[in-house]
Formats: sequence, structure tokens, C-alpha cells
Amino acid sequence: MRKINLIIAGIVICNLTFGQIVNFQIGTSISSLRDKVNNTCFCTFAKYDKDIVGYAVFAGVDYLDKKYFNLSTNIGVISKGGKENEQTQNGILTGNVIMNYFSVNTALDLKFPIKDKFIPYISFGPRFDYSLFDNNILSNFKSTSIGLIFGGGLKFDLNKYQLGLRYDYYQDFTKLVDTYGISRYQRAFDINMTLGYKLK
Repeated sequence: MRKINLIIAGIVICNLTFGQIVNFQIGTSISSLRDKVNNTCFCTFAKYDKDIVGYAVFAGVDYLDKKYFNLSTNIGVISKGGKENEQTQNGILTGNVIMNYFSVNTALDLKFPIKDKFIPYISFGPRFDYSLFDNNILSNFKSTSIGLIFGGGLKFDLNKYQLGLRYDYYQDFTKLVDTYGISRYQRAFDINMTLGYKLK
């Protein structure tokens, strides 16, 4: 854990030193779980494969800011999980599973400026999530998640400020496993409003 903290602190210091735009993001996350069941498992279980609405809050910096690309590093908190409401032979399975993650990502933004004011862009890069706490009914789930982030959005320049809207899809490489031998994969995306301030 100490190594992770040192790495994050190093990223923040470097980016604040060379960063050109400080940005804040706040919005809504939508997520669910996808299961892969072991063929030997005959138990009745909740899938949590219906979308649940959560939140996403990030702060970060854009740096190496050029006309057609920039790098962006963001740190924040996002809630992910799923909900269940399904009729079974034993009754109705209901419940929510919610995991709150500390999330770090670094992405390459490819920009397509329109008259230097409207800037559509696409974005992709690596992502790391660490569970802060939970209020779910899964057991033995992994507290860390590694994957990619794919997204895009629109920025609008207003002198020293930059307003925007962005969409991000979270591709997980980590699976969550419960006590019944069911592999659970997270599916999540968020939609955020963004506010940036230009340092240069």
C-alpha cells in the first residue's frame, strides 16, 4: 500500500508542476455485474445484473496540452455495483451490491477542435481502482480493480475556464469472485460535467 501511495503522490506532484489545466468532474455512474457460473454450481444466486445508479467525483490535470492531443491524469471516487429483482422458484431475489472505489486513471485525449472554442475529443488509457468501503452482500470480492478507461466528450473554451461534458466506459480486467464459485465481472460507465481552469 505504501508503494501505491508513493506512486500516486509522485504523479500528483509531477502533474501539478507541469500541468496546464486543472479540472474537476462530477456526475453519475451506471453499473451492473456480469456473471460466469461454474458448471458444477447448482445453487440459486442473485446475479445483480441490472443497472444501479451511483456517483462519480474526480479532480485532475491536463498536461502536455497541444492542439490535437493532451495527457490527462485524474483521481477521485466512483461507486459501482448492481441490483437484483428476479423471480425464482424460491421466491423473489432482491438486493443491491455497491462498492465505492478510489480511482486513478491516466488517459490520452485526442482532440478535434472546431474554431478553437468547441473541442470534441476521444480518450483512452489505464485505470486502477481500490475499494474504500462497501455496503454489499457479496463475500470475498477483490478490493482492487485494474483495467482501461475509454471515453470521449466535448470541451468549450471560455478564456481561462473550460466547460465540458464527458462519457467514460470502464473495462475491467479483474473479476470479483464470491463463495459459490461465480465469477463476477464489473460493467460500468459514467457521465460527468467538467470544469477546468487554465494555469497558462
